[in-house]
Amino acid sequence: MRTLTLLSLAPLTFALSIAGGQTSATDPATPVAAEGEDEPPKNPPFPILVVDRGSGEPIPLARVRVLAEEQIGQLELGRAGLLGQDVWAQVAHFGIDLTADGEGVAEGPGWELGLMAVRAMTAGGCELRRLRDSPAEGVTMRLRDRGSRDVRLVHGGAPLSAGRVAVRAEVEGAFVDLTSAPIRPSQKSAELACLGRFVKNQAAGEKLWLVQAGHFSKVPSLVLDPSEIPAEPYEFAGLPVGMVDVSLEYSNGESVPSLVEVEVHCSAPDSGSPPVSYRTENGRLLITEVGLGVPLEITARRPGGAAAGRLEVQGPSSPGETVAAKLEFAEQDVLVFGQINGLDGEPMYRSVLTCKILARNVFGQREFETEMVTEPDGSFSMVLPLQARIPVRSVIVDFLLTDPNDGHVRGAAQWSHGIEPEAGGEAPRDLEMGALDMGTLQLTAPGE
Repeated sequence: MRTLTLLSLAPLTFALSIAGGQTSATDPATPVAAEGEDEPPKNPPFPILVVDRGSGEPIPLARVRVLAEEQIGQLELGRAGLLGQDVWAQVAHFGIDLTADGEGVAEGPGWELGLMAVRAMTAGGCELRRLRDSPAEGVTMRLRDRGSRDVRLVHGGAPLSAGRVAVRAEVEGAFVDLTSAPIRPSQKSAELACLGRFVKNQAAGEKLWLVQAGHFSKVPSLVLDPSEIPAEPYEFAGLPVGMVDVSLEYSNGESVPSLVEVEVHCSAPDSGSPPVSYRTENGRLLITEVGLGVPLEITARRPGGAAAGRLEVQGPSSPGETVAAKLEFAEQDVLVFGQINGLDGEPMYRSVLTCKILARNVFGQREFETEMVTEPDGSFSMVLPLQARIPVRSVIVDFLLTDPNDGHVRGAAQWSHGIEPEAGGEAPRDLEMGALDMGTLQLTAPGE
């Protein structure tokens, strides 16, 4: 039998969250380069030994899945509709599959920085470890039976090869997915890790369901019985799915370049499908797991939550079909108003002023120029041509009074809004601008 020598490890710190469905352990072991050798990578490859927690015997051909967590950012989680879900779901969706050999050993990959999540499973047992550094002596996964089960979705007497299943709970009147996993096309089933832990720890009177996650007029589901976790895989009726490919554009057809939060929910009455938040990238969003013919309402939101555009679209008509849709991102005009006094200190009467506008955002800056005419009392209002396509962090407007004969500047005033970050300071949030009062401005002669 192949043996894996384990050195003494520092105590592991465990954090358990039933509501989030997460069990983690952080291992502080750090690889050290031998004298005279080159410095090893930050986290080199390492062996993973999978054993039975009770007997200590290796488990041949155990399924192992690993994920370097820092490689998956909020954008990827948002695109997959997994924002707020636990690490079990993240590993299930984004992890790399490994298989232990006949002696229960799999070779874990190296990684650059952050946490590495390692999940091992058999038909009944599972374990999750999170490593901060690669343990050169290896890591041992001691599996215990937490009710891990394969789950199959069946339609028309045959298992589906696409879809996603989840453990769903009702929390304070809202449906929440505690963990989820995709259907593996080759096995036509999903690995739902530690299902038994969720079932056994549910509160009195609380209901849990196995559901087909996605967007459906009527959600395929199975009530989980807390008194029994069957030995065989779970199986319940599912539905075929397709996708909706959304392009987010301005009214002139330009793609929205920045990240935009998009909320998607089924608009059919009493569907039971909870809204799912996604994030776009380069003006595109691919919504997966959409039931056939399901009506969707898709809402794009500005920072702060205000709606910037809505779209209703009908889901695909056949399994695997992708429906293309365009969502117009409404441009938000920024209205400014105020009063301006001339060089003599009196309100300017129907005067023509040139306005030079400098807008800064996270991508850089843009300049605009326009003209405006004051009212008899020196008041004015105008729309800054900024619109929602520029997430503005600061605006500077220069008001210039020019001589109509020679074009020379006779007077100037400046107004600014927003705070630029100090050196080494935190960047300010994008401005929530709708209508802004400039107050009273005073023209001064050049050089004053």
